[in-house]
Amino acid sequence: MFFRTRKLIWGKYRHRKNRYYTKIFLAFFLLLLFLTAGSFWKNADSIEVSTNNTKDSVSNYEKVEKILNFVGMNESELRDILGQGCPLFIDNEKEGSVTLLNYFSDKFINITEISKSEPTSYLKYQLAYLSNVSPVGVQMVHGGEEDFYLETPPELEEWNFEVKKDILQVFDKDSVILLYNTHNAENYKPEAAKLEGQNAGVFKVAQRLKQKLEDEYGAKVVQSENIHDYPDWTRSYIESLKTAQQLLGENKNASMMFDIHRDAGYKSKDPTTININGKNAAKILLVIATEHENWKKNLAFAQQLESKSNELYPGLIRDIRIRDNRRYNQQLHPQAVLLEFGSDLNTLDEALYSAELLADIIANVVKKPEN
Repeated sequence: MFFRTRKLIWGKYRHRKNRYYTKIFLAFFLLLLFLTAGSFWKNADSIEVSTNNTKDSVSNYEKVEKILNFVGMNESELRDILGQGCPLFIDNEKEGSVTLLNYFSDKFINITEISKSEPTSYLKYQLAYLSNVSPVGVQMVHGGEEDFYLETPPELEEWNFEVKKDILQVFDKDSVILLYNTHNAENYKPEAAKLEGQNAGVFKVAQRLKQKLEDEYGAKVVQSENIHDYPDWTRSYIESLKTAQQLLGENKNASMMFDIHRDAGYKSKDPTTININGKNAAKILLVIATEHENWKKNLAFAQQLESKSNELYPGLIRDIRIRDNRRYNQQLHPQAVLLEFGSDLNTLDEALYSAELLADIIANVVKKPEN
């Protein structure tokens, strides 16, 4: 049927004196093919989700070449048709200065605002309502950083860990607090917002939390230095799940586990900053995921932290955010919480100060009552 349609189209328009309409048709026809190229050639070859753009680009470039060959065109003719049928595609680039795929992709993003590097752009394209929704009550994705979790491999699902009963009494000689960073590259001012492939600002925040818990309260804290978001950011939570399992396996008396991040997507740092005792601190957001049966235990622990924070440092904990259809490794332990220390607009010093204040909160939550 598709081949018949192609023949009829060419037969109808081929002999028209004015080929302008043909060029418009071809331009939008090719736009449609490019948009659906992933599913159109799904059986021919597949794309591996990766931040390695070279492999992904080669695969997509081959798909575009197949489309061009099918309609009997070459790259030069495509550029000419797109330029005449869709003036938005005309620019000052010299032919051959960029690959066809990059040329076509860049112009496609300009027109549709759909980008493969921004997962939410696909949702907004399909559900236009999302483009105008304000984050009230439930936090929408900020910068595509937090809300991405690939399906967990079966071998990681079968893992099991049993915690001791009295998990709140953490400051005995054996119990341990576990710290790690799923998105290690997240950073603070005055440096860049991200330092790819490095343990950046959020790692330093975890270090400061560890230092104060150990030095002032005698807690035993284990912090992972494993990098999880590089080279493939989309596998961050799968990689950090492995780390969390390893930490729990090596520390049978682990009492609580924190995954330390920072937020993003704000126009001002005012919503994520508070002055405590004359010094600015980055507000802390507690994130609880519900896609596992024991999530209410995680929530109960988060509420304990929030309650104690309101006593000691009112306003430091910004909120407890509950996320549906996510787990964030919290299925592994009943006192596992994801912590967001400020945003990318906060300074590192503000986030480090918050870590010191949180250490006080944790110590008071688990402090044994005096006789």
